This record gives sequence, C-alpha cells and structure tokens, in this order.
Amino acid sequence: MEFGMRSARAAWGEMRRRGMLFGEVGREEDKRHRILGAAARVFAARGYQQAKMEEIALEAGVGKGTLYEYFPSKKELFRQMVAYLFTTHSRYLRTLCRSDLPLAAFLERLFRDAVEFMREHRLLAQILLADHPFLGEEGARFFWDIKEQIVAHLSAYARRKIEGGEMRPLEPQLVAAVILHTLGALGYYLLVKGELDREESREGVEGLVRGVRDVLLYGLGRS
Repeated sequence: MEFGMRSARAAWGEMRRRGMLFGEVGREEDKRHRILGAAARVFAARGYQQAKMEEIALEAGVGKGTLYEYFPSKKELFRQMVAYLFTTHSRYLRTLCRSDLPLAAFLERLFRDAVEFMREHRLLAQILLADHPFLGEEGARFFWDIKEQIVAHLSAYARRKIEGGEMRPLEPQLVAAVILHTLGALGYYLLVKGELDREESREGVEGLVRGVRDVLLYGLGRS
C-alpha cells in the first residue's frame, strides 16, 4: 500500500517538476511545451475570450511571430493546449492505476487530486469542463481517443481489484465509466456551488471527497 501511494505521488510530483502537469513550465521542456504551459496559465487567468496571443507570447518568453509559427490561431493553440493537458492527465492516471493502492485510497486520491487542480486553476477547470463545438470534428475524435485511454487505465485497475477479491465481480469498463463520470460530476458540483472560492470550505470539500468515495464504495442504499 505504502509503495503504491509513494509511486503515484512521485509520478505526480515528477510531472509537476518537469512542466508536464497543468501547464507548468520546466527548464528542460522545449519551446512548444513552454508555449502550451503559458497558454494554460493565461487561459486560466483570463478565460478563452479575453486571452490574447500577445499575452501568451509574453508569458512564454517568445516573440509573437514565433508563437504564430507554432500555432496559427488562438483557436488552434487552445485545442492543442487542451490536448496537452488531457494527454498529461492520462499519463498521470496510468501511473496511479498501476499502483497497488487499495480501492478506498485510490478513489480518495483520485478525487482529491481533481479538487486540487480545480482549486489552483478554477477558470481553466471551467473551460475544460465546458463543451467547445469550435474544437471541431478532429478535436472531438481526439478527446474520444483520450477518454478511451482513461477508461482503459481505470478498467485495468478495476480488473485487478476484481480478480483480487477487493471489488465485486462487475464489468471493468462499466466501473471505469462510473468513476470517470463521477469525476466530471464532482467538478461541476464544486464549480457551480462556488465551494472552491471560500477558504473555510476546505474542510467541507474534504468531507465531500470522502462522501463521493463512499458512494462508489458502498452505494446509495442504507444497508
């Protein structure tokens, strides 16, 4: 158990250190990753409509012309930034799902990490949870592929827990879909309720994380 928790946290910390998580910039990352990291921060601070390419170039430490060499429009930059973040999250989730965390600890860690992201990047979380028809058919296919990857990671974890007797004999893909959609529902609930805006709400959010975990562990019935 302890090894699994350390492994997941180490992977999380390593991605943060290298600039691979939530748009942070690492010294070793190439210029494209620096721009994507800068875009994530500017979109998080300003929103899609208000963000300007000039601001992103300044944040990334590159010229505006260089920015357009990599990304011909704000729309394309946003699409690739979202792809970058979701791909990074898929890598993190793969590492977490390969850990030996017990089911309860796994779910709590998964939901708490999601809350941490929303706390640090509230506006960006709102952007990512929204529907964006301007991402186009290619973008929709990409997100479907990423979703399939995430479902595969969660399914593999569920299958191991079922085989080990820690989880009831359910269809692993169904378990994965329920966990994935619970993550989305948790995000919508926290952002709509505004619980992340108040410092005193932290204890309540922690209770909510444990409550959501318990719903998945024990169901909605009283017995």
